[in-house]
Amino acid sequence: MRTTFKWTLSTIIAVMAMIALSLGLSTQASASSSFGTGTGNGSTSACASWTMCIFSDNGYKGSVLKQFGDDSYSLSGTEYSRFNDKTSALINNSYSYYCFFENLFSGLTFQINPRTTVPSVNSWINDRITSWLVGTC
Repeated sequence: MRTTFKWTLSTIIAVMAMIALSLGLSTQASASSSFGTGTGNGSTSACASWTMCIFSDNGYKGSVLKQFGDDSYSLSGTEYSRFNDKTSALINNSYSYYCFFENLFSGLTFQINPRTTVPSVNSWINDRITSWLVGTC
């Protein structure tokens, strides 16, 4: 007797998730990244010893999420979800490009070049950043 198996979308996603977990892959930052929070002081010094920082207010003010390590990350559903859709300024102290996304690695994008500061992001992406990938958009 022959048994057939129907591959549904949910089955495919479940299998892919199991493979990713078994390989230690994740859409979140890897174990090599660490994060810190604080309050921006209006200068780039708030991010001096960190790889990349996002600020809730223009001019490097307001709440700041600091990342040490070049890794991709999603704010949605994490302990840092309070920063989701709140970014108004960025600092990239690394030698990598970063691509910021409006949604979970999709939607509108905003690229920041290596060793760049952005005191006020463009109005179309202001308070809309949910995730980022290391690399160009």
